[in-house]
Amino acid sequence: MAKSLLRVGESQDGFGNSQNGNCATLRSMQCLTCNKGRRVISPQVNRTDIRELPKNIEAEQVVLGATMLESESVGMIAIDMLIPEDFYELRHRVIFRVMIELLGDKGSLDIITLANRIDERGEMDRAGGRMYLNHLLDQTSTTASFEHFAEIVRKKRILRQLIEAGGRISEMGYNEADDPLDLLDRATALVLEPQTVFGGAEIGHISIVGEEYVNVVKSLADKEVGLGTGYKKLDDDLYDLRGQLTILAGSPSCGKTVTGLNMIRNQLQRGHRCGIITLEMRRTAVAERMMQMVGHVTREEIRYDEKKRIAAAMKTFALPLWISEVRPKTLPAVLRQMRVLVQRDKVDTIFIDYLQLVRGPKADREDIEIGMVTKAFLEFAQDNDVAVITPSQANRQAMAEKSEPRLWHMKSSSRIEEDASIVLGIWRPSYITNDKVAEREDFFIRVLKNRSGISGGRTKLIFFPYEQRIEQLAVGV
Repeated sequence: MAKSLLRVGESQDGFGNSQNGNCATLRSMQCLTCNKGRRVISPQVNRTDIRELPKNIEAEQVVLGATMLESESVGMIAIDMLIPEDFYELRHRVIFRVMIELLGDKGSLDIITLANRIDERGEMDRAGGRMYLNHLLDQTSTTASFEHFAEIVRKKRILRQLIEAGGRISEMGYNEADDPLDLLDRATALVLEPQTVFGGAEIGHISIVGEEYVNVVKSLADKEVGLGTGYKKLDDDLYDLRGQLTILAGSPSCGKTVTGLNMIRNQLQRGHRCGIITLEMRRTAVAERMMQMVGHVTREEIRYDEKKRIAAAMKTFALPLWISEVRPKTLPAVLRQMRVLVQRDKVDTIFIDYLQLVRGPKADREDIEIGMVTKAFLEFAQDNDVAVITPSQANRQAMAEKSEPRLWHMKSSSRIEEDASIVLGIWRPSYITNDKVAEREDFFIRVLKNRSGISGGRTKLIFFPYEQRIEQLAVGV
C-alpha cells in the first residue's frame, strides 16, 4: 500500500500521487494539514515521524464492489450511509457519485450501466478505467457485512476531518492578532463540524421548540395542518400522523387495505395530497375502489350504469391523488417512488399496500428483513415530514382465536413494534364468524400502539362492503 508521505509544498491527489500545492495554508507552513485535508509538514512541530492519513482502501473497494454486485439489496443502504466525499481515493469518489445518480434514476445498476454512465460523463480515466471496475467486482463475492464496511469508510472520514480541524486550529493558535475567545469559538465549531455531518441533530432552545409545538397544536385545533384518519374518535387518540409510520394490523382479507384507502379518501376530501404505492393490486383496481368510496357506488354500478360511473369518475379524478404500481417490489424501488411522490407531487401521505410484499435487503431471518423495511419507512416519514401508512399481515392465530388482533399476532411483530409509531388493529366480526355479507357491518379499529398519544382506545365504525366505504357512526349512536 502506497504511503501518504509528502514533501513540503506538495499535496496529494486521489491516487496517492504527489503534486505541487498552492493553498494559503501550505504557504503559511503552520499546520499539519491544509484546508483540503492533505498532509503537510509543519516546521512548528518537532517530530521525525510522518503518519498516514486514516483510510481503509479495502473497505472502500468492498462497498463499491458489493453495490455493483447486488445494487437492489444494498444500493439504498449505501446512499443512506455514505456520500462521495467519504471515500479517500478520488477514483472511488467518482465511481460512487455515478452510482448515486444511477440508483436515483433507475433504482439499480450493474457494471455495464455503470461503465457506460461514467464514459458518458467523460470520467473513465478519473474512475480508474474499465479494468479497475472489473477488479472491484471480481474481488467481491458477497454483500455480507456490507454495513460494517460502509461504517468503516465513514469513520475513517471522520478521523480525517478531525486531523484537518486540528491543523486549522493549530494555525489559529499562531494568530495573536485575533481575540483568543473568538478563536476558541471558531475552534469549537471546527471540532463539532464532523458531528454535524454524521448524525448530529439540530439543537433548539425550549422557547423555539415550544413555539413550534404551540403552532402545531393551534393548527390541529383549527384543522389546518393535522393529518388524521378522518374518523374523529380515532383521531382524538392519535393526535397526528405526520412524520410517523402507521401500521394497519389484521388477519388476511379482514379489511386492512380498505381501511388504508378510506383513510386516504378522507384526507383527500380535506384537501391533502396523497400517494398510493400498490404492490398487490393493479393501479386500475385501486382506481375502481377509490371511485366506489368517493362516489358511493357499487362495482356493478360502475360497470353497468353509465350515469353513476361518470358522476363517480368526475368526483374521484379531480382529487390530488397519485397511484404507483411498483416493479420490482424491492425496498430501493419503493423508496425511489416515495421520493418522487414527495418531491415532485408534494404529497402529505403515502399508503403502501402492503408491508410484507416489500423485499428488503437479504437477511438470515424474515423478521430482520422486515425490520430493515420498517426502519427505512419510519426514517423516510420523519425526514420528509409525511405520513406513511402500510398494512401488515397478522398470523392466523387471531382468526383461530376469533379475537381482535394484538401486537403479538403480527408477523415479525417484535421488529414492527419497535419501528412503528402507531399500530392499529383492524377487526371485522362478520368476516371472522363467516357471516353472509350484509349491506352494512360493524367495523372496529383499536389503537394497539401510539407513541404520541393514547393506546388501547377502540373506535366503532360502519363498513359498507358493496361500496368499500368505512364511515363514522352518527353522533349519539
